[in-house]
Amino acid sequence: MNNNKSDFSILLKQAASDQIIHDEEWSEIEAKAVELDASQIDETAALLDVYQNDQIALSDKTALQMRTLLRNQGFDLPGTHRNLGATNVQYRDHDFQQLLKMAEVTPAPVTIGVADFDIDQQHLSFAKQLKNSYDFSARKNSTTTGKSDHGTGAAGIALRGLPYADLVVTRTMTSKQLVEGIDHLAKHGAKIISISLLFYSKKSHPRAYALTKDDTMYAPWREGIREVVLAMQRHSNILFTVAAGNHNRQIGVGGVLPGEYLAAHVLPNLLVVAAADKNGAKASYSDYGSPYVTVAAPADHYTPGSNSLFQDYNGTSGATPYVANIAAKCVVLSPDLSETQLRNLLVLTSDPSEQWKGLVWADGTVSKYRAMRVAAFTGLLRRGRSPEEAAKQLHFSKTERDEFAQIANRLGP
Repeated sequence: MNNNKSDFSILLKQAASDQIIHDEEWSEIEAKAVELDASQIDETAALLDVYQNDQIALSDKTALQMRTLLRNQGFDLPGTHRNLGATNVQYRDHDFQQLLKMAEVTPAPVTIGVADFDIDQQHLSFAKQLKNSYDFSARKNSTTTGKSDHGTGAAGIALRGLPYADLVVTRTMTSKQLVEGIDHLAKHGAKIISISLLFYSKKSHPRAYALTKDDTMYAPWREGIREVVLAMQRHSNILFTVAAGNHNRQIGVGGVLPGEYLAAHVLPNLLVVAAADKNGAKASYSDYGSPYVTVAAPADHYTPGSNSLFQDYNGTSGATPYVANIAAKCVVLSPDLSETQLRNLLVLTSDPSEQWKGLVWADGTVSKYRAMRVAAFTGLLRRGRSPEEAAKQLHFSKTERDEFAQIANRLGP
């Protein structure tokens, strides 16, 4: 029997048994795999199965090396195959899973709230995670209508890589209903609430107001902004992520002022999100304006849609639940973070750039990678580890340790 063949098969099976192959595990597997030849089809086929299985998490580095090795064995693979998995709600986020393992965190359920027009409650991507949802427009438990792309897309982005999270959705068609919806989401334990709804007054958006004055879906959203802000203040233990808007307007000047526009408010538990295009620059349509708009985030996503199908989804409506998703992962990694600390963590770990300077308070785009790493580090500090011990446990460099310790100090106890 070929010992290398046996060792390779055993290593691959063991590494994939927990549905995540860490970089150090792959290094050991690769040392055996490079000795395989094209005649050993059973072994290379097993490797191909792992590569194509989106339920097995791989880092980008490992996925690239695995793809190269398979191509060298005669498999013509598309370069973006593994990236497709990251769009799936149930996809195992490799970086998140690795931090959980290194920080020795047993994931506790976190509840994400989404206030939107409607949602496909039967969508297979998250139907099992949906809890206690309510339609405040029709006064019934179902939140599904004939047009459920918007809320379904937002929910799919917010839940991505969090298969053990609970999702609570409210369908809200007026400002009064949104206030009721926020109270409902709070009652059922939401730690983060994502709102990607149009919410403007006649003064702030006269053209949009005029265009929708007879539209039963959008017309009721024009007033009642103050009541929604008061609801956010009342539930000060919840982090709210709110879409900046898609009108390419500067918030804080002209008619786009507090009292006239939901996003034109600064609260310690509110993150207003602008849209970044695929190059990381401001999307042409995105509203902007520091200090009201807090941070930018990627706007373009492939996410669940109505009738259990999928859709291309963009705008600040896509950027906002993306930030909520990162916030939820940070809460899992460091459960004691307050809503204000969570907001500040996402700002302090963002990637600043000249092209965003002055457009958003953070001067840049949110960084999922840095935010989660700081959350894991902070969580260990709060469990009694020293900065040195926490950095060693998480395999952070001295530079990262010092930088993350400064951020943790700024967040406070």
